[in-house]
Amino acid sequence: MNIIILDEAHNELLDAIDFYENKSFGLGLKLKDEIDKYVKWITQNYDSPRLRKGLYRRVNLNIFPYYVLKIVARFKAACYRSKVNFCVTSYF
Repeated sequence: MNIIILDEAHNELLDAIDFYENKSFGLGLKLKDEIDKYVKWITQNYDSPRLRKGLYRRVNLNIFPYYVLKIVARFKAACYRSKVNFCVTSYF
């Protein structure tokens, strides 16, 4: 499995990590670790969580106000999104 991070997604993720790191030392790294954990989980669990509107699966992060999204299409993709709408895509 290859994970492709879109440039826009990467930049927004770095901004979010910096934002949380400036709030409290280590918090930005905690965000990155949580996103990594859920991207890995959702790409390994094809049938979980439930299918929404026949198009995607989503899992909310526990600590931060973001979620990981897997789009159901001709290819499988894992994305994480927030109010700022950044995304990581995983093709396999």
